[in-house]
Order: sequence, then structure tokens, then C-alpha cells
Amino acid sequence: YSKTIQDAFDQGKTVLESVISFDGNYLKKHNLVSQNIKLDKNGHALQKRAFAGKLDQMKLRLAIMNGLERMADRKINGKNRFENLAYVGVIQVDTKQVHCHLAMVDLGSGNTVFTKGKLEQKGVLNKHDRQTLRRGIDNSLDQYQTVRQLSSDITKERQNAKSFVKRYTERAIKESSLSQIIMASLPENRKLWRAKSNSREMVRANEIVKF
Repeated sequence: YSKTIQDAFDQGKTVLESVISFDGNYLKKHNLVSQNIKLDKNGHALQKRAFAGKLDQMKLRLAIMNGLERMADRKINGKNRFENLAYVGVIQVDTKQVHCHLAMVDLGSGNTVFTKGKLEQKGVLNKHDRQTLRRGIDNSLDQYQTVRQLSSDITKERQNAKSFVKRYTERAIKESSLSQIIMASLPENRKLWRAKSNSREMVRANEIVKF
């Protein structure tokens, strides 16, 4: 895309350059960096390069891409804000704050104005563009948090189910005769009644005895 943007610039298109800065507390909130990184009151790391090698760049890149897509698709008088947005970006982590440097260009006709009698593309991101971009990034990261929480809940449910079965077995052993429980778990075929049996029908009985 870098060559595409350079070619567009050479053809008279307006290239938009922008920097997105991410507060350290924001990165921690969305689990993009370690919670152990120490920050000052402004959300900056206390040490330079504190985020290097500790940032989930893939998650952040996807969120930024989502924000850019939303910004490009924002409707103005029934038309998309950007007709055909092309962009390149790089995430900088060698300072006390994480930055994303972007270069963008509308390969379509874009939002144009007359300047000195010549039709040119607008070269700035306005307030609404920035708001839409931020909202898109936020929504993407919030959605990931929801999926992550759901995955965690499923794991907890499985653990709870195992604990329930264990407690139920313990209670059954206390309230009933152990021999009766084992007999009820044994298969009808007595030839399989061996402790070292690999038969699937003996699994439950062996589990109870080993429990």
C-alpha cells in the first residue's frame, strides 16, 4: 500500500498524516499490555521502551483497522466519508507512550473543495472523523473483551461441573454403601470385572474405586 499511496500523491491526491496516541491506562484496561507496567499520573510509562515487546500489537492493529473502516464508511449526505480509503500505518513502542502513525489517501474523488480555482481533496480529519475512529477502536476492543469473558465463563462452567460431580460422588459414598454404588456401576458381563480392565463399561466403576 505504501507504493499505492505514493503513486496517488504523485497524481495530485491529498495524503493525510495522523498520529493516534494510546494512554497507558487505556491499554491496561483492554489487556493490551501487562498490568505490571508502572505509569505516571498522565498514563505515560515511567521508563522509555516500557511497552516494547509487551504490547498485543495484533489486537491493537485490528482495532485500528476497524476504526478506519468505520470512519471511511461514515455517511455524509448519503455518501461515504471516503470513497476508497487506502492507508499504511506503523505502531511505535520505543517511547513512554504507544503511538500509531498513519498515512491515508482517498483513491476515489473524495471530499473536495475549490482552492485557488482548482478542485482539491480536503486534507484534514475533522472532529466527526476522529470521533468515529475512536469509537470504532473502542468497540473492537470491547467486543474482544466480551468474547474473552465468554471464553473464561465457559472454562469456569466446566470446572464447576467437575466439582459438582466430585461433591455428588463424595456425598453418595457417605450416604450409601460403597459396595452398592460399585455394584450398580459394574457391567452385567462379570468377565469384565477386573481392576485393570480397559473396557469402556468398567470405566465408571474403576473411577469410583480409585476416587
